[in-house]
Amino acid sequence: MRKVFFPLVILLIVVVSTSGQKLPKRALGSIAGTVVDSATGKPIAGAPVQIFGTTMGALTGPDGRYKIINIPVGEYALLSRTIGYFPLKVTHVTVREGGTTNIDVFLVINDKDSTLLSKRCIEWIGRDFFRVSETQTMREISAENIRHLPAKDLKSIMRLQSGVTVR
Repeated sequence: MRKVFFPLVILLIVVVSTSGQKLPKRALGSIAGTVVDSATGKPIAGAPVQIFGTTMGALTGPDGRYKIINIPVGEYALLSRTIGYFPLKVTHVTVREGGTTNIDVFLVINDKDSTLLSKRCIEWIGRDFFRVSETQTMREISAENIRHLPAKDLKSIMRLQSGVTVR
């Protein structure tokens, strides 16, 4: 009994004596800046800026500005990549306690991505994604598809369709 009681008393004393003390705060800072198109100088909205190797990051606003807060003091690398531009990694970014490090990112257009993107947009503009006059979702099943379904009767086929409840 004494072997168990003594360590518990010591543990209780340590817990009570340290419970009033505050833990030291971590030194934190932030990184802010603007992501712009290097050719035009125009801001890029919605571009992600990430601290490389971490889950910390931010998206740029409509004005191209971003801010990443509560970053432990130290040296980091920033990574920004968005569709139509080459990814850019900025190294040796130093975060100081209580301060904001300003890093502006200048992305260079990736002509290959831009060409693919514009071709896809042109292709998509010609398609009807939905019909404004329809008030419900409609799905057609061909006889060929029905032959390949693992169902024996109409009730079984209907049960396999999403959004359909059979009672």
